[in-house]
Amino acid sequence: MKEFDTAEAHLRQALQLAPTDQTKHKLARVLSWNRKYDASLELYADLLAKPPGTLDIPGIDSIALRKEMVDVLFWAGRYADYLKESRELVKTEPRNIALRLPRMQAALATQEFETAITECNEILKVEPEHQEALRTRAQCALWTGRHTQAQQELEVLAKKFPEDTELLKLLGQAYLWDQRYEQALVLLRKLKPEKLADPEVTQGYAEALVGLKVATTDDVKRVKALAAAVEKREEEDLPLPLILATARALVVAGDGDRGVDLLERAVSRAPRDRALRLELANLLRQLGRNKEAERHYQILLEGQ
Repeated sequence: MKEFDTAEAHLRQALQLAPTDQTKHKLARVLSWNRKYDASLELYADLLAKPPGTLDIPGIDSIALRKEMVDVLFWAGRYADYLKESRELVKTEPRNIALRLPRMQAALATQEFETAITECNEILKVEPEHQEALRTRAQCALWTGRHTQAQQELEVLAKKFPEDTELLKLLGQAYLWDQRYEQALVLLRKLKPEKLADPEVTQGYAEALVGLKVATTDDVKRVKALAAAVEKREEEDLPLPLILATARALVVAGDGDRGVDLLERAVSRAPRDRALRLELANLLRQLGRNKEAERHYQILLEGQ
């Protein structure tokens, strides 16, 4: 932003004239606000490297300065570094949720799930009804294969926080992974999967429908709306598994020809995927499009 660029220029000039800790600190802050994280972190590192008792910033001690530095690490998306640098810091204030919460988020982002669970539990000691900590703990249980525990916790939370769409999504995923397709569909339908707002929700809904192998009248409408949304999007914008799930859901919804169109898009993106090409060939044969099916079978034979 222009105002930050102007402030940076003035502070750099002041730093050349009088390189004080206070000016360096102000510049570090301005750089972080302007998303120049690496430059900001260099200045924080210089200040924190000073011998104990020599830091000259009114109202700021080394602990406060380190808190600011780790915040910049978090804003920069350097989550592994954030976890490392904040480990000792959080020991000085173990009940400080403002320190625990970003550690939980950083651990989740780096898939350090046990660390995330530890941080969730520490937050819940202070605030037993902390919604994000409760949700994250259940999410970590789900992602580490503890599906029964995750479902039990998520079912309780979904009743307690019925407006939390992220909870509904996680519980839907838990049911899906446990092949409880009907329960998954009940939840995922509520999240309007046909809007493509959340690809994971859309894919989960389509996969649950394929798993159940039955589509209601509303599901048929929903799948056709979803297919229309997928068809309008550039292929590169959508993950291949979502396109595949939508194609398979179309078949369940009774629109095999349209499912073929999406499967062909998928094959064009992964031409060496033999299982995918075989699925396309089998569907074409099932629909009586034998010449097209034969072409794909021939490609598979030639590739042996």
